[in-house]
Amino acid sequence: SNAWTIHEFLENAADILAAVEADAQKRYPKAHVKLTDKIRDGGVWADQGVIAGCAGGLFDNITEAADILRGGSTGNGAFTLDIYPTSVPVSLELTKIGATADLLETGAVIKPSFCGPCFGAGDVPANGAFSIRHSTRNFPNREGSKPSDGQVSYVALMDARSIAATALNGGVLTGA
Repeated sequence: SNAWTIHEFLENAADILAAVEADAQKRYPKAHVKLTDKIRDGGVWADQGVIAGCAGGLFDNITEAADILRGGSTGNGAFTLDIYPTSVPVSLELTKIGATADLLETGAVIKPSFCGPCFGAGDVPANGAFSIRHSTRNFPNREGSKPSDGQVSYVALMDARSIAATALNGGVLTGA
């Protein structure tokens, strides 16, 4: 695992992603690794955002995401945003205060509450996809990629507010 602030990552994205590509290619020679393709049009592009689990799916995180996205859009469908409230009571309260409706209007998908996103259940990124998530854990191949079969996906842990800001920018990695 590697750790950078969003700003450090964006300032050094080409070098960081090239190093990740080289490391992945060394570890998984059968895999087609091309993470630097995510750098284009002056930004780094994510394919998927997930706010989930006992860390990310908290009431405050989701209401802050709703505040950032309210009246906006998650983009043209190339970037997806899925949100899993941490519990049914949290989901119910989000519905009562209108945050769920606000998020749905932006194109976010509200998923059922369940324990599992931190260990890779739900929303498996596609082969070659870059997923940003606010969940508890990250470890190699947690999302179901099979490097021995040539499949690689990429996961970066981020805060819910920055995921919402990225969604508001159609998938361009954005710090809140």
